[in-house]
Amino acid sequence: MILIGQRITKINGERYDLESKSGLKNISSNAIPKTLKEGKSADSKKKVLIVGWEFISEYDLTDDQKLAKLLIAGEVIYELDTKDFKNIFDEWKKNKSINKEQLLPIMQNILNIAQVEGIIIAKEMNLPSPVQLLRIKESE
Repeated sequence: MILIGQRITKINGERYDLESKSGLKNISSNAIPKTLKEGKSADSKKKVLIVGWEFISEYDLTDDQKLAKLLIAGEVIYELDTKDFKNIFDEWKKNKSINKEQLLPIMQNILNIAQVEGIIIAKEMNLPSPVQLLRIKESE
């Protein structure tokens, strides 16, 4: 499976409560593959797999009060052998899932795109990062 392209198709950020004085309770983020499509390739021996995905981060003030929500959607595009392509599509049609061996690189590419964009959008909306950033600790 060779990554040949990626694109963002949707960015949405909503901030619900601009006046709240209560602190942020939780930030939850989730990335999921949503669709699989076949694409065209210049090489007729290979098939192109287009995986549509969504990344959602929700900022909670309480269990039932939300501060904000970020949604980023896009596609990652892979070139596959016909056999691998058929296996992925058969599994998707049957269970709406992708086997772990093929899902890991797909999810890694989705997160590489979505996390960076999520940090940028959160900064523009004056929100904390949706992903944990590295912290420096003083050594003893």
